Amino acid sequence: MGLLLISLVLGSLLGCALWLVIGDRLPPRRTEKWSALGNIVLYAGGIAASLYVLIFILV
Repeated sequence: MGLLLISLVLGSLLGCALWLVIGDRLPPRRTEKWSALGNIVLYAGGIAASLYVLIFILV
């Protein structure tokens, strides 16, 4: 349970940090971009899923 919470919290923090670095670039090749919250949720979800796979499947 603790590893799941750590992966979710760390994924959220890293998603916010990634958004600060990259910014609102999604979806690519379109003039109309998603909102900042949508980008943060997508970044955080991708990082949290990657951490989850790394911790629970590969290790």
